[in-house]
This record gives sequence, C-alpha cells and structure tokens, in this order.
Amino acid sequence: MIIPGDQPGEDAAIIARMADAWRAAFGDDASDAPNAHNANPAAILVASYHGVDGHPLIFERNLFAELADLRGDKTAWKLLDRHPDSVRRVEMGRAAPANINAPEDYARLMGADTPEINGAGN
Repeated sequence: MIIPGDQPGEDAAIIARMADAWRAAFGDDASDAPNAHNANPAAILVASYHGVDGHPLIFERNLFAELADLRGDKTAWKLLDRHPDSVRRVEMGRAAPANINAPEDYARLMGADTPEINGAGN
C-alpha cells in the first residue's frame, strides 16, 4: 500500500477500507499466489474520492519490479496508465484528503476544521 506522507487526512478509516477491499478481492495471501494477476484483473486498487482517483494505492506483488524501475514524478500513477484493465477503484464517499506541499498548504490546513478539501488534487 502506498500512502503519501503529504496527505495527513488519509486516516485509519481510509487505510482499513482499502485493506478490506484488497482482502475481498484477493484474500489474505493473494500476493503470494502464482499468477494471481492473471486470475483477477484487479491487481491495482486505487482510492476514489467522489470519482477522483487518489491515495492510497495498492499493487499486487507481481507489479513491485515495475514500481521499483519507475523514475520521476507521480511514478506509481504510471502503472495505472500501463495497466488500465487491472485497476479497481474503491470509493471512499468523501472528499480527497488535502495535499500538503507548501507552507501555505500547511497554514490552510491548520486553520481549517478538517484536513479534507473538496476537489483537492493528487
């Protein structure tokens, strides 16, 4: 599971929902199953916030080598583009957690009642 450190609103409920969705799709030991990716096309789970893709992301073990070879910005997202038939979205039913990349973002977060901002990008 990839959980970025710059989105403090990704709380335990989001992480648990993603983990539950993974277990429902693959079971507890699916990452060790041979050819699990070929047996079930949903080898990538991505959180969705009112239809907008976000974090966390979960990748099946057979994609780890591809992940490790990626370089540059937004690397994990490149695998979603490469394997669109392998993506399953897990709707969170809430706004995306705020992305905190600059002091201004942090100041806005600290002044807000919630770390979620409607339409926040990834």
